Amino acid sequence: MTTRLSRARTRSATYFGRIPVRLIPIEGAVAEHLLQEYPYYAASVIPHEHYPQALNSEDVRSVGVKTTFVTSTETPENVVYAITREVFENFDDFKQLHPAYRNLTRRDMLKGLSAPLHPGARTYYREAGLALYAVPYLMQRRRTTHARSKGLPA
Repeated sequence: MTTRLSRARTRSATYFGRIPVRLIPIEGAVAEHLLQEYPYYAASVIPHEHYPQALNSEDVRSVGVKTTFVTSTETPENVVYAITREVFENFDDFKQLHPAYRNLTRRDMLKGLSAPLHPGARTYYREAGLALYAVPYLMQRRRTTHARSKGLPA
């Protein structure tokens, strides 16, 4: 961990060993600035129960990155469609996979995306009526670098 930190490759680190640690809230004007400037951030709360050894006695308001599924442009459209459909059609089960997903909504999954959407995901979002919650330009059919390099339509 020391090597990674010294190379500045780690943006944040949490180590709760023998040193008492207090989680510092990110809220107010600083949080608002981050949320407006960087759409891939979301307001969040770090539950005290996740870090009972911290000096904090209550939940801590913060800002966190959004979880994103990432795939290759070479992944078949039907595979990405099936995975996307499974997540959204079994959303309550999906939310049980991690405590951070507890307050997640289907709409939240589409807010603040910054990477291009795979055609399989776009197809599911349109069919499910969720496309209107995504950033409009991400819902457009785009030629990918891979498709262009192969001379294929995207």
